[in-house]
Amino acid sequence: MAPGFIDTDTLEALPVAMREEYLALILEGRLGRATQIADAVHFLVSPAASYVNGYTVVSTEITYSFVDGGPR
Repeated sequence: MAPGFIDTDTLEALPVAMREEYLALILEGRLGRATQIADAVHFLVSPAASYVNGYTVVSTEITYSFVDGGPR
């Protein structure tokens, strides 16, 4: 799993300005929830994902421009 910004105590400790900067990059305008990542992991370890292998699940709402290689 390669989650994006998840609402945790660690992120709560960041300065407000930095959190707002991160939120501005996220399409939904909110941080992810740990339960959302847990749901994805639950799927990956279940029989329903028996054909999924060797893949990194990237869960982020940040938009990237593949032309210039950075967030927009």
